[in-house]
Amino acid sequence: MMDVNLKQREEIEFLKSRLQELEAMNKVNRIEVIDQTGRAYTHYLRETESVRYSLQDDNRTLKIFIDMNGSVARGDQ
Repeated sequence: MMDVNLKQREEIEFLKSRLQELEAMNKVNRIEVIDQTGRAYTHYLRETESVRYSLQDDNRTLKIFIDMNGSVARGDQ
């Protein structure tokens, strides 16, 4: 049986890692979609554009939205 403190520490480390990943999203300035042929889609963000993503359809669909507002936002809409 796993030590409760060890399990809590592992969960905290996972959450810290996830938070760092989300914070890094604020620096994104290019979106690329890669398929078997290579780069299928590339978009360089303007300073007035931002990226927002949403998981939909029971987490089977990833939608990426390019908005005109200047900061990276996340959430389901």
